[in-house]
Amino acid sequence: MIEAEKPTGIELNKIYCGDCNELLKNIPSNSMDLVITSPPYFQQREYGGGNGIGNEKTVEEYIENMIKVFRECVRVTKKTGSIVFNLGDKYIDGNLLLVPYRFAIEVQKR
Repeated sequence: MIEAEKPTGIELNKIYCGDCNELLKNIPSNSMDLVITSPPYFQQREYGGGNGIGNEKTVEEYIENMIKVFRECVRVTKKTGSIVFNLGDKYIDGNLLLVPYRFAIEVQKR
């Protein structure tokens, strides 16, 4: 039996709830085999507080915040690991914003 390696500073098999920008800072680099996240979608619902991710005024600001989260996800994921980053799309005035595509293009640029 192979025992899981415990990254310093976090407990295995525990769900952490809170601001991802703060929580991710506490996870050691290259310590996760798998990161799965489904951040709030752009202007889809009010999650409380009114200033968090998803409540940005522009889709560009939202993408920038998603890039910050994604960078931290990349930092904590092992080189052999995987990231599942689920983003939804949004219609405004009958036009699809193409949020997931914009995000993917930005990630490739950076």
